[in-house]
Amino acid sequence: QDKRIEVLVEYKPVIESFETKEYTVREGEALDVKCIALGSPQPAMEWKRITADDTEILYRETDQLSFESIHVENYGTYRCQAQNKHGLATEEIQVFL
Repeated sequence: QDKRIEVLVEYKPVIESFETKEYTVREGEALDVKCIALGSPQPAMEWKRITADDTEILYRETDQLSFESIHVENYGTYRCQAQNKHGLATEEIQVFL
């Protein structure tokens, strides 16, 4: 009789690097950036906006940063955050005019 053993390996999130960390977008254009993270258990995803004084403002609780029509006030630094019970991973991008 064969016995089967399953091993579940859990690990902290790792964010795959973005193709580019700098996005130049004209006002009124659309922007979609997906943050891909691996981890076990599956990490919870968030995008935060980082202000000039390093304050973090929750922007979206998803892996996708999307603007249908970007405006001047949307330009700046955004941080993708992936978190599970084993840890946290972050990666930042810049959105320019």
